[in-house]
Amino acid sequence: MNLAERHIIKLNHLNYNECDELCFKSKNIYNSSIYKIRQGFFIDDYKPLNNLFNEMKIEDCFKELPMKVATATTIQVQKNFKGFFKAIKDYGKNPSKYKGKPKL
Repeated sequence: MNLAERHIIKLNHLNYNECDELCFKSKNIYNSSIYKIRQGFFIDDYKPLNNLFNEMKIEDCFKELPMKVATATTIQVQKNFKGFFKAIKDYGKNPSKYKGKPKL
């Protein structure tokens, strides 16, 4: 069962520039979110991932996209980091399951 559609937009498509701009803004939100989490992780001032939305909603890149899209992007970052922390914890218990220590 396919729950998603795939649309291929080539360079000569009418909506290519708009899609490219939206993807660029979404990438900026993703990278900013990762930066905020990493800084807290390295400084040992780690805040819960739930605070990420509150920190990001004041950023300009967050305001440039529709709220639903910007929120979905920060949620994806949260899921990725939860998976990373889960892998780190599991690596401590069963290092033989991994080829090496999980990295950011």
